[in-house]
Amino acid sequence: MSNVMSTSTLTSVWWDIENCSIPEYFNNYASIVGNIKAALRRANCFGCFGEVSISAYGNLKNVKPIIGDILGRSGVKLYQIFPRNNDSNSSVIPIMNEMLFWAFEHDPPANISLICEDVVDFAGTLNLLSLKRYNIMVAQNYSRLPYLQLTYLQPYT
Repeated sequence: MSNVMSTSTLTSVWWDIENCSIPEYFNNYASIVGNIKAALRRANCFGCFGEVSISAYGNLKNVKPIIGDILGRSGVKLYQIFPRNNDSNSSVIPIMNEMLFWAFEHDPPANISLICEDVVDFAGTLNLLSLKRYNIMVAQNYSRLPYLQLTYLQPYT
């Protein structure tokens, strides 16, 4: 069951930007951070109205420079992950490690949101954090459409 929270509850967003990249046809880059925060507030599952931090992980060489610049100026922390042997899942372990370190520094109630292509690699970590009473939300591309549906956030159970 979710925790009851105040409007000052922290929300940390972890984005696998390499595997959930911004579609080629999308050009309103300035709205990305606002769209993520709006989706969290619309979901209103756990009172996501407090401070929101967003961290994006991936091979930033694959991110258009204008997108990286706008995300950085919007407060998104960008982390360069160098792929090993053309492994497209190189971001998974760094995201999980940083997510756990964040949880050690921020006691529940707190919200953790993951933006990823496939939640399977993260399931164990998300389950552990859920058991520790963190509220978990996942946004992913279920239908393999060429875009990520950020408006669909669900509690991880």
